Amino acid sequence: MTAPPRVSPHLSLPHLLSGKPQQLSRACTTPTRPRSYPTTSMATHIARVIPKEIRDGACEIPPAAWSDLGLALRRDFNAELRVHDHREAGSYHGKPPREPHYYVEIVLPGMLTPEKALPLVQYVGPIIDEIVAKYTNIDVPHAR
Repeated sequence: MTAPPRVSPHLSLPHLLSGKPQQLSRACTTPTRPRSYPTTSMATHIARVIPKEIRDGACEIPPAAWSDLGLALRRDFNAELRVHDHREAGSYHGKPPREPHYYVEIVLPGMLTPEKALPLVQYVGPIIDEIVAKYTNIDVPHAR
């Protein structure tokens, strides 16, 4: 008899920041790889999708731009930062197809409720916004 698949909560960064209870209570779950340690050591995933193409420009973030945030998350929250650069349109991580984007994922040890994850989200949200703003190029039309 096989054990049921274990799941880790995946929390959406924008939904957590919105503070809407109906969204906070709907953290989706996805199967994780089987591990040899007990379920108490499962991880919580907090994710945000950053489009690479915007209406009037493009966002190209070099890998080094995430290093300070990754170090701070490890030091202050014992969390791991994972940034997936999905350069082509397509379906990733079992999600519906999207245009090219960055999938920014923060992985914390253990199972956290959305309410307990909120301080981390409030800390990291503005930092991610700064990184995105710094590396977004807006195309300004030339004057005639």
